[in-house]
Amino acid sequence: MAYSLFFLILVALMILVQEYIFNRPKLNKFTAQADAIYCELKLDNQDVKYSFDAKTAKIILHLDMPANIRGNLYDLHIDRVCKNSYGEFFWVTASVRGFFEVNVKHLNIDGAKNLIRNDREVYLREFNEEPYWTTK
Repeated sequence: MAYSLFFLILVALMILVQEYIFNRPKLNKFTAQADAIYCELKLDNQDVKYSFDAKTAKIILHLDMPANIRGNLYDLHIDRVCKNSYGEFFWVTASVRGFFEVNVKHLNIDGAKNLIRNDREVYLREFNEEPYWTTK
C-alpha cells in the first residue's frame, strides 16, 4: 500500500514539475509571440467596412489553444473572433511556430453566431439574444 501511494505521489510530482518548470515558461513566451503576430495582421478590402486591422479591432472571443505532444508544449494555435470598428466580424487563425497558415476571414452574422454560440455571455453581449441551442 505504501509503495503504490509513493508511486502515485511521484508520478503526480513529475507531471507538476514538467508543467510548471518546462511548459509554463514556454506557454508565456508563446502567448507573447501570439499577441505580436496578431497585432501585425491586416486585411485590406476596397470597401473599408470589410477591412480588418488588428490594432483597431476588438477581440470578441479568445480561444487560443496550446498544442502538446506527449505532454510537451510545441506550439500555440491562435483562434480569435474579432470585430472591426464598423461592426463586421472576422475570424483570425494562425500559430506561433507557423504550423498553421495565417488566416483572416470575414464572417457574416450567421457565421459569427456559429463560432460564438458556445460562450453564452459573449453571445448575449454581441447579439442580445440567447444562443439558439438554449431556446430549443
